Amino acid sequence: MKKFLLLFLLTLPTVSAQTATIDSNVTYQTIEGWGASTGYQSCYEGCPEVTPARADLFWSEKSGIGLQFIRTGNTPDGLIRDLPWLLEAQARGAKVFYSFLSPPHSMISSDKFASKKRGYLRPDKYADYANYMVRSIQTLQSKGVKVYAVSVQNEPDTFAIWSPHGSACGVNRPTISQCLSYFVANHLGPAWTQAGLGNIPLGLPEDGGWFDHNFIDVCMADSNCAKYISFIPSHDYDGASPTWGFTGAGSYCCAAPAPGPASVGSRPLWMTEVNGGFSSTGCSGLLWKFDPGLPDALVWAHNLWGFLTLANVQSYMYYNLWGTLDEGHECNDGLTNSSFTPAKRYYVFGNWSKFVRSGWLRIEINNPVPGVYLSAFKAPDSSALAIVAVNSNRSPQPLRFLFQGLQPSSVTPYITDATRNLTAQPPILATGRSLTATLPPLSVTSYTATVASSSTSRKQPSPRRQLPSDK
Repeated sequence: MKKFLLLFLLTLPTVSAQTATIDSNVTYQTIEGWGASTGYQSCYEGCPEVTPARADLFWSEKSGIGLQFIRTGNTPDGLIRDLPWLLEAQARGAKVFYSFLSPPHSMISSDKFASKKRGYLRPDKYADYANYMVRSIQTLQSKGVKVYAVSVQNEPDTFAIWSPHGSACGVNRPTISQCLSYFVANHLGPAWTQAGLGNIPLGLPEDGGWFDHNFIDVCMADSNCAKYISFIPSHDYDGASPTWGFTGAGSYCCAAPAPGPASVGSRPLWMTEVNGGFSSTGCSGLLWKFDPGLPDALVWAHNLWGFLTLANVQSYMYYNLWGTLDEGHECNDGLTNSSFTPAKRYYVFGNWSKFVRSGWLRIEINNPVPGVYLSAFKAPDSSALAIVAVNSNRSPQPLRFLFQGLQPSSVTPYITDATRNLTAQPPILATGRSLTATLPPLSVTSYTATVASSSTSRKQPSPRRQLPSDK
């Protein structure tokens, strides 16, 4: 019996270590950073109190996950209820991204802020709205907020703001894209420049899906509009592929990551909003209910990897920092719940945001194992290296990392899995130009290292044009 058991064990298949080659000489996009928003609706009637511990949770590189962005926008009454959050985030090095949701109700045909059905920005109020946008940013500046970048419109496909009836925007029965292009070229762009805000980059509207409606081609074809646009943001809803997210009623989330339209050219791409559940039907259903677990987190790990390596985005942002309540039910729309208890996806975000900082370069790495998704990055001065490995398989996966260019002597793993949350492991020593590690099943692991050598990069493809540095 013992001989039979030994023979059986000897004949079991073994998993050999496949080789993942990291070539630090081949660089792609420069990373702008990771973030989430204070939540438009969750702050309309007052944000939760910001404490040092809560701010550290999101933006501290040491005691939190080191997010580099906070996203915000305008409100119906013009009050800045999340100002304390903006200042605390900024004090920890975060950049403020401002996304306009709607003109004030006095400029809309239906007299309703952020109308989703009938209201639109009145054509005779285009100049007034441009000046309103300028004043909104100037007000933030006067309160100590250094706005880093601005999106012209949040989800014009959701809100009917740019769909006037009859003649407007220089044409008869214009499209959303035509009105947006007209507005930027003839009103917002000139007002922005005249106000001295030209050092704050403008981005075109954030499509609800990943360029599902392509609101950018018209502007990009018009030099009078395109000259004011520095980056191209979009959201990741309106998808029907369970490969990349969650699908449910209305194919809520997510669209497959892919390069932007050809008209983007060299402008940076940002993915600026996505979440795993919030709808007008409430958050009591399984799809929208707060999910703090690992399966949910692994969905986002795969989604993050896809947007970084297939779409080449420079920024990736979740919807909310903290979750919202809907009739007493926790929604699945934050990195934490409404009481600031982190979900597993919070830590998965940290597998990138804590170690891959603003200004880092994505570098070449192959993906030799099905179900394992690898991305690699280096510091701009080539002094540090990070590899993020997602193992969606239910079995451990040994991997041999082969280094070309930068060569670390060891790497330190940080693991997020069913029982660990960004937990540091003992360093793994390199042998020659390689080292071997084992990815735990159903896990995300960051391998971090400092390196002593440097090399000249050959760029493939050319990285997208960068935004100005912090003001």
